[in-house]
Amino acid sequence: MTKLRTGLVGCGSMGGGVHAPGLASHPRIELSAIADVTPPNLERVGEEQGIPAERRFADAEELAALPDLDLVVVATPPWLRNAPVLAALGAGKHVLAEKPLASVPQDAWEMVRAAERADRVLAMMHNYLFFPEFEAAKAAIDAGTIGDVQTISANLLCVPDNPGAATFQPGWRRDLGRAGGGILMDMLHPLYVMSWLAGAPVSEVSAMIRRTGEGPLPVDDLAMCHLRLGDVYASLNLGWGLGPGGIGVGGSEGRLWLRYINNGTTPFDRFHSAFTSDGMTTRPLKVEGVIADPDSAHASEDERLAWAFDGYNMQNSYLELVSDIVEAVDSGRQPRSTGVDGARAVDTVLACYASAARRCPVALPLDRADPVYREGVTALAAEAEAD
Repeated sequence: MTKLRTGLVGCGSMGGGVHAPGLASHPRIELSAIADVTPPNLERVGEEQGIPAERRFADAEELAALPDLDLVVVATPPWLRNAPVLAALGAGKHVLAEKPLASVPQDAWEMVRAAERADRVLAMMHNYLFFPEFEAAKAAIDAGTIGDVQTISANLLCVPDNPGAATFQPGWRRDLGRAGGGILMDMLHPLYVMSWLAGAPVSEVSAMIRRTGEGPLPVDDLAMCHLRLGDVYASLNLGWGLGPGGIGVGGSEGRLWLRYINNGTTPFDRFHSAFTSDGMTTRPLKVEGVIADPDSAHASEDERLAWAFDGYNMQNSYLELVSDIVEAVDSGRQPRSTGVDGARAVDTVLACYASAARRCPVALPLDRADPVYREGVTALAAEAEAD
């Protein structure tokens, strides 16, 4: 089988720790070039993956210009994502972009339009869509097991506050101007999962956001959001901390729920069990391939952090996501999660921030005349400072 010749931009925590080994182990991928502005990262990943010195670049545009590449994976921090994605698409390459696609909605939609003009695949690192428990939930919903979806509730309140790569601005996730937000921007995964389960994009939000730190608008460490997705109503509680986790879906004819060890948060805690109920009878929901431990309710902090980065979901979801992209390129179809999905997720995050700051519901898609669309969360910081 022909392999997709692939270049990787960004060799930090995600690029070097997840993308590089995942790409190198995929049977349809040939990882043949890397780029990073940080020499130690470039050298480390280059040596680990056997990338020749002449195929290691400090400039992402030089990598994108290589005529023999088919796919470019962009795993830079979010404020440095726009330029390499546009360069790769402009050079006729397919692109897999880390999440969030951008920290500013206008930039995200610019990348979507660039992919459309180039007729190239722009896929998102929305790997939770390939978690076996979410695939099982989606299959049960599509089979009509619980009827029409009416409500979704998601608690992810036990997220570790992990810094960025030590070799490159490790505190950027706590810097509003660079990260574009805090916990909600960094952990937007449940937003696209909820949209996938509901079968509709988010159309309206109302949110309360807690912020800690200095400045007129510090980064958020706790977000409680109400969402409308077509006829589906949803709640998302997301936070750095030690709160409870778990996901439930209510339908017209029943409900389903997903549980994790310690009543914790995916993927930082192992999957425990899944069930459906019609109100009278409760049945286990079979989840194929997952390493579950239904006899254990607890895990140590060291065990849960090891699981988060080395566990079944992280490794296998990445390989399945890459397989989906390869099949999309081969067949001319769209991948499971597209640039449009990435831009909608960014829109939703900024709508939640705007709702909390302005104390009102916010409709989606965002108004292009709204400064939040053009400038992101810094526009809200300027409004807060003006007040």
